[in-house]
Amino acid sequence: GVGQLAMHCTKLQELHLAETNLSDDGAQSLAEGVVAGCLRRLYMGKCTKVTDVGVLALAKAMPKLTVLDVAGSGVSDAGKSQLKVLLPDCKLD
Repeated sequence: GVGQLAMHCTKLQELHLAETNLSDDGAQSLAEGVVAGCLRRLYMGKCTKVTDVGVLALAKAMPKLTVLDVAGSGVSDAGKSQLKVLLPDCKLD
């Protein structure tokens, strides 16, 4: 699953997980994996099981993100405000 991808894809720069069953646990796996250092664009739109907890873990682990799509996910407006602070140069959708 996502955990294996996070641990072994050392050059992955873009990942589309929109409209999947990705959860906060999966987001945490991404944040803890080697992929965190290289990922630049992450699409998680309509991943309703991803909340502020998961997306903020990602933001802290992936400071090089330039695009983060969380439209239609479980991320609250307060979470999106925190993302803007953590990732000021990132395009948030």
